[in-house]
Amino acid sequence: FANKREVTPSNIAGFDIEVIKKLCTTRRIDDTGTLDYGNMEELDDAGTTFCIEPIRVTETGEWNFLCTRNNNFSNRSQKGSLTVTNSRTEYVSATVTGYYGDALEGQAKIVILPKYVKEGDSLDFQVTTWLNRGEESTIVQLSGSDGGEFAADALEDDGWIEVWIPYTGKSLSKPTAWYRATADDSWSEHSQASIEYEAGTSYGVIQVTDGGFYTITNEIDVLAIIACILGIGIFGTAMFFVIKKNCMKK
Repeated sequence: FANKREVTPSNIAGFDIEVIKKLCTTRRIDDTGTLDYGNMEELDDAGTTFCIEPIRVTETGEWNFLCTRNNNFSNRSQKGSLTVTNSRTEYVSATVTGYYGDALEGQAKIVILPKYVKEGDSLDFQVTTWLNRGEESTIVQLSGSDGGEFAADALEDDGWIEVWIPYTGKSLSKPTAWYRATADDSWSEHSQASIEYEAGTSYGVIQVTDGGFYTITNEIDVLAIIACILGIGIFGTAMFFVIKKNCMKK
């Protein structure tokens, strides 16, 4: 709470208002009704424990909460924040020996080859994979170790970071990487991506040196389409002459 953050102006985690009331008062409810008694003006009779069936979170965002009872005294406080996100963040710390990351399903993977980080330096940063986009690939963000600006000073001049972005390919298409420095910028084409497969996951692999956001899209592969058309044409022509030759023999 010392560093104020923008919070989501809706019910915490998308919970129903009745659920929120129970969380606020820690009132225990069963078939006989409310299990607390007496004056609840200062939550004096609130339960010391609270149980509730699992509740599905339906919104992403960030919400602050506090205990009004415990904050009623000068010698103690009870505050917290709840963050619900559809992303996963990995903390990377690479040295001159390189870095070979492992990824969970749907998460980006980082590879830094040996000697790509300056001797005696450490390249520290966060990798955030935004999940469940319903698109061709996830969005991957590189940021500083504290979530701030990414600093690549520890990279050698000819060094780079290899980013493996989970990606779903399409036939007759090629993976193209896109980049934007901040979430408010427009996407610009970054490079062509190579395709790698590991543990049942398909990745679009790119080489980067800057922080920001990266993603992969399927772009029509004109050469592949032309090759298919030529192949079909050649096959059709060959079959025509084979059939014609057999008919002439008869």
